[in-house]
Amino acid sequence: MYEVDELALTDEVRSKFLPLFMDEDTHQFLNNCFEQSEWLVTQVWHSIAKAFLGLFMTQTSINGLLNRGRMFVWSEDQARLLLGAPPRRFTSDSEDYTEAEDKGKERHEGHLSREGDVEAAEGGAERELWVGDKLLDLGAGDGYVTQVLEPGVRQVYATETSSVMRKRLRERGYRVLDAWDWAQEAGDTEYDVVTCLNLLDRCDTPRSLLREIHAKLSPSGTLVVALVLPFSPYVETGTADNLPSEELGIAGSTLEEQVNCLATHVFPSLGYTLTRWSRLPYLCEGDLDQAFYWLSDVVLVFRKTDVYNETDEEEQFSDALESINVEL
Repeated sequence: MYEVDELALTDEVRSKFLPLFMDEDTHQFLNNCFEQSEWLVTQVWHSIAKAFLGLFMTQTSINGLLNRGRMFVWSEDQARLLLGAPPRRFTSDSEDYTEAEDKGKERHEGHLSREGDVEAAEGGAERELWVGDKLLDLGAGDGYVTQVLEPGVRQVYATETSSVMRKRLRERGYRVLDAWDWAQEAGDTEYDVVTCLNLLDRCDTPRSLLREIHAKLSPSGTLVVALVLPFSPYVETGTADNLPSEELGIAGSTLEEQVNCLATHVFPSLGYTLTRWSRLPYLCEGDLDQAFYWLSDVVLVFRKTDVYNETDEEEQFSDALESINVEL
């Protein structure tokens, strides 16, 4: 769930790989899954409700209504390492999370310091803004994954197509933007970090979305993308065949081949440069049949680069794909 075939990666992509492991937060999520799977009455009720609600609601909205099916992408410690932030300090222990510190020390030297990276929290305690001033989470669901980054940011913005999930997000105190017109609704607002976690494979126009994100990121902004690989797009609503109208353009069949393509062709053609990435299990709360479900996820962290030339993008992208096909 965490390992990759490093020999199948390009030198550049291999150098950006950050190996991660199951930590305490991940273990706790799985323990909760096993515990909930034994709640027989609740699980039977959920099964009956899902069968009925599925006649007129999407699976996402059903999960939000029943408050079930929570997802787990990464823990706070894993997020800190991938974003290049220093590890958490635990007041109950004189030592920091030493393993994370050793792995992240070199990487967090490149963490961008911004004015106001530390602010006063309630009670006079200092709060470290290790994410930044403004975070936008696209396709945030119920906000369970979003909350991992919440302690390190001043203001959380989010989008979600499900009305039920939008209500959940507002209950968390997030500012919810329109899922289709968020870029226009935000006006001149620029975001320090935009997260797009397991959304691009569910998006009808993924490349257009990445262009919009590029325009709304601050000059030193960060884009975080999580993708289930090998890539298998599925658009839940709006298309007759559940296929996107716009291809992301990933070449290759294995996880490693597709990461190579994403890092060296797809994202650079849209104005992004890979800084680090890792492989993690994408976990979901289970049901009566199984305590939890999981898929193979990669989490990629990109920095915004100079504005790309849109008029040349398609030609550059076609050349890149042709180059990949020759290599394969």
